[in-house]
Amino acid sequence: MLADDAAVAQATLTDDGIVKTLRQGAIHISMSTISVALSKELAQAHARAGQRFVAAPVFGRPEAAAAAQLFIVTAGDPAAVGACQPLFDAMGQKTLSIGTEPSAANLVNSVETFCLHPPSRRWVKQWPSLARPASTACLRRSTYLDDFSRAGVQDLRQPDRR
Repeated sequence: MLADDAAVAQATLTDDGIVKTLRQGAIHISMSTISVALSKELAQAHARAGQRFVAAPVFGRPEAAAAAQLFIVTAGDPAAVGACQPLFDAMGQKTLSIGTEPSAANLVNSVETFCLHPPSRRWVKQWPSLARPASTACLRRSTYLDDFSRAGVQDLRQPDRR
């Protein structure tokens, strides 16, 4: 997982990046917290290259990752998501697949991050178009919040004290 949009774009969209070097038909799984816009750009670039793209951002701290207790939200072509499911099962305690458009998983990740942790200036600067809709979505997020609770992710609701 990479830190932000710039790092992901550098690793994927440059002349020596993933899109140029990945073979046709292969799957790129993006588990980073990235913007919806970049997720859409990656999906389009991979489609043009004959590759498949699955967005699978995660919820969980490093300790949860080490214990294979992540909560993973996936979206993309159902066959590609299905091919990746054994990897998700090995990394997480719960996978929620939310559709065929990869950017939908990144939207859920952004909204839930916004709801769990009040936005910093960096967050609002990175995703200004989401700030107001995300605030509204926090009030309506019960659709998947129950899944988060059943998956034991309630500790993520506590502020990061680091």
